[in-house]
Amino acid sequence: MGARATAFIQETQAARRKRGRRVAWQAFGQRVLARLAGMIRAERTNRFLWVPVFLAVGIGIYFSLPVEPPFRRVLAGGACLVAIALGWRYLYAWPSGAGIILIAIITVTAGFMLAMIRTQMVAAPVLTVETGFVDIEGLLLEVEEGPDGRRMIIAPSQLGDLEADVMPARVRLTWRGDGFAAAPGDVIALRGNLSPPPAPVAPGAYDFARQLYFERIGAVGFAVSTPRVLTAGEPTTGHRIESLRLALGRRITEAIGPDRPAVAAVCVALVTGKRDAVPPQTEAALRDAGLAHLLAISGLHMGLAAGLLFFVIRFLLVQSEYLALHYPVKKWAAAAALLGATAYLLISGAAWSTQRAYIMAGIFFVAILIDRRALSLRNVAIAATLILVLRPEALFQAGFQMSFAAVTVLIAAYEWWQKRQLDKPYDPLAESKLAGPLGGAWRYTAGLAMTSVLAGWATGPFAIFHFNRIAAYGLAGNLLAMPIMGFVIMPAAIMGLVLMPVGLDWIAWQVMAFGVGLVIDIATMVSGWPGALVHVAQMNLSGFLTVIAGGLVLCLMKTALRYGGLVMVLAGFLLGGHSPQPHLLIAPDAANIAFRLDGETVLLNRNRERFAAGVWLTKAGQSDDLRDVATVPELARDGRGSACDQTGCVLRIEDQTIAISDTPLTLAEDCGMAQLVIARYPVAQDRAGRCRARLIETGQIARDGTLAITIDRNGRVTLRTNRAARGTRPWTAGGVG
Repeated sequence: MGARATAFIQETQAARRKRGRRVAWQAFGQRVLARLAGMIRAERTNRFLWVPVFLAVGIGIYFSLPVEPPFRRVLAGGACLVAIALGWRYLYAWPSGAGIILIAIITVTAGFMLAMIRTQMVAAPVLTVETGFVDIEGLLLEVEEGPDGRRMIIAPSQLGDLEADVMPARVRLTWRGDGFAAAPGDVIALRGNLSPPPAPVAPGAYDFARQLYFERIGAVGFAVSTPRVLTAGEPTTGHRIESLRLALGRRITEAIGPDRPAVAAVCVALVTGKRDAVPPQTEAALRDAGLAHLLAISGLHMGLAAGLLFFVIRFLLVQSEYLALHYPVKKWAAAAALLGATAYLLISGAAWSTQRAYIMAGIFFVAILIDRRALSLRNVAIAATLILVLRPEALFQAGFQMSFAAVTVLIAAYEWWQKRQLDKPYDPLAESKLAGPLGGAWRYTAGLAMTSVLAGWATGPFAIFHFNRIAAYGLAGNLLAMPIMGFVIMPAAIMGLVLMPVGLDWIAWQVMAFGVGLVIDIATMVSGWPGALVHVAQMNLSGFLTVIAGGLVLCLMKTALRYGGLVMVLAGFLLGGHSPQPHLLIAPDAANIAFRLDGETVLLNRNRERFAAGVWLTKAGQSDDLRDVATVPELARDGRGSACDQTGCVLRIEDQTIAISDTPLTLAEDCGMAQLVIARYPVAQDRAGRCRARLIETGQIARDGTLAITIDRNGRVTLRTNRAARGTRPWTAGGVG
């Protein structure tokens, strides 16, 4: 055979091998695409679970806008989009993928519109300047009693000389004196000082003014005279419930006694939801031990209360053989437990976590009444959808986020474990090992430990993002405290409410106080262990959202696609990193300044703007122990290119010289040697024009609010202000902070 023929044969064989590889890869790709399409079709059965997720996306887009969108145009555009989608659905057949995408777009649009409509519904005047001391008259709506006074919410009818069209619908005032005798529903008069709602303490931080806006509170302040009752009003149902909560809290406190104020305050918080009286050190101990969730009435409390009612009533009913055989005693018990859950919702204040827990409990017991499956992720989706439709602003509450994250992860894990157990062959030997008291104790302990671990994993990203701290021994704290909560505290609370009409509730409150005292002792012990609290810097927003998206994919999907959520969670933690911390933070009027040297944030004055300074430090991943240049002198010495004295500070950050000037006498000198000068006093325009350095003075800070200054390695200075971060929205009318 000639060389030409041999080469031809070799080329032919190579072409066949190449074509074979191409065909094999094409077949492999087709199999992968077919498998992927099959999994996507299988996921269509769970599409309702994504409704609250897409609603949340639309709500988030609305609140992230820098300016308020035109209401009528958005409403008209959204209505047109929905009409087009529905018309397309009924006139034409669409592929499943296109249908899902369009439904997602419609749901996102619905979330956007719901948030915008809610903003318009609660619109009310917001105070823009401080009033000074003025006479206030109005209807007392709510009262929170704490160790340092009472916090009142009043619907004013007179507020100094303000006209009715600019008067806030509600104001919040604190009275720290004695002689308070008013009750919700009374018309009261007092003298007080009111200010605009507080702005964020740093650009991008939590906006309290937005929260107050949706509560229709347009001003906050303090009273300087004892509130006088002008008219003992005829209270509405809401006022009666608020009065009942106050009376119940006082009754519990009186039964426990004055020698245990912290225990009494926690008992009141667990029953009525009023937490203002809980001492800060007790709240800190519970938080650092991973037990802060005990103070927020949520699924744990509602589940224990309603569950105990259900099982006790059912147990009592089945003691009668006639009733058990002839009547649906299980449904009777479910109806009674639902009524009890409703009562608990009302007297506990109906916070976000309580609303979610009540909706979940309601769905659970209604499912029993109509013979349906009671526990599923669909019920979680229904609860989240209802809350987001009625209160879109709840999305930004840490309690809402953490509550739904915990219950979603727990139910998803429960469903996965249940399916896994059903797929396993029956093993009578393993079943016998878990029988008896020891087996029951093991199952309870293992279930409690796994619940604590899963809930900790679910809420961990939110704790890092919102609070910048992790309770290292949260598992140990929950293992020690939760049995007391389930077997002592909540049963005693229910018994106290049941015995109250006959006047024997004091016995139950004493038992409850005993359990709460044990829990506080456990929290104090665990929080005192070395390394109990880990401070972390705030997560980057993109990383945080990636973690949340990954968790949703992992929990809500049923096919192998769910494991892509693990990749997203890891990517969120590893690639998102932490938010770059500013080198300087300047409070309004330059009352305090925080500057970062060698990775540690130091305060100019720890006695000014204490709350804001504490938040600055925690956001940087440091302890909120307030330290300034006087208490940490090694951070302000010439050895680091920094020095402070009575006239101000000279800082050396990223090869840039920054001067903090406390007196106009040094302004010329500071302008000559520094690239950035922060004047803690007003500077005239002509004098500012002669400063060669970049000058920031109190006039600019008053206009723009808190400043965050970042200096990159090339010496470029970036300023971020509260005004720019908040935008121009209805809740920013009270100033930029």
